[in-house]
Amino acid sequence: MAQYNSAESYQLPLNVQLQEQYCFSNFVVGQNQEVVDALKQMVQVQPATVCIHGQAASGKTHLLHAACGLAQSQQWTTLYLSFKEPSLQSSVLEGLEQYQLVCLDDIQRIAGQAEWEEALFHCYNRVIDAGGNLLFASRQAPKALPWILPDLQSRILSALVLLLKPLNDEQMAQALQLRAAQRGMSISDEVCNYILTHMSREPKSLFDFFDLLDTTSLSAQRKITIPFVKEVMQTNAE
Repeated sequence: MAQYNSAESYQLPLNVQLQEQYCFSNFVVGQNQEVVDALKQMVQVQPATVCIHGQAASGKTHLLHAACGLAQSQQWTTLYLSFKEPSLQSSVLEGLEQYQLVCLDDIQRIAGQAEWEEALFHCYNRVIDAGGNLLFASRQAPKALPWILPDLQSRILSALVLLLKPLNDEQMAQALQLRAAQRGMSISDEVCNYILTHMSREPKSLFDFFDLLDTTSLSAQRKITIPFVKEVMQTNAE
């Protein structure tokens, strides 16, 4: 992934993908209606700060993009930034007050790093002072992160903090089928049930395995059936 040296350049690829891939309409809500409602509401009121947290692959990134998409449909200026990118520098947080909605993903990756915390502290103040909204996402609850800057910690904890609850088997099967549909594929209920029965229920493991299935089926020019899933499982276990 290319390094982005400014907020504007980081935003560009997002505008192409938001509406099609990451919408509230294709998010499997499960027990998370409160979270979805809160994010939809924050795109109506300024200023506001919200922090969502949950395990890997629980839908945090999907929801941040969906919020950006909804805000853009209302003519808001938006920016999405993930701290997963290892080459990012703290200067990327400068100038973000020009956006009405700033979504910052994976904040757990910068907690405990003095330079990043200082930059985020000033970014937070500038965005809120300008009347903008901040939406954070983290794997851990914000109070559990190793903050070293008390003023930043107090601001993050002042946000509306919401936990994304895990999906049950039926909802996870629906999520897998939606993921397939987004790629122009279809998988049967029987295949989904087989995967859920024979794989870890942890979302990241399930989605990683589904991505492997997708890649392997395209390479082999085969449909995703139970026999094919068995083969991939056996190969992957070797």
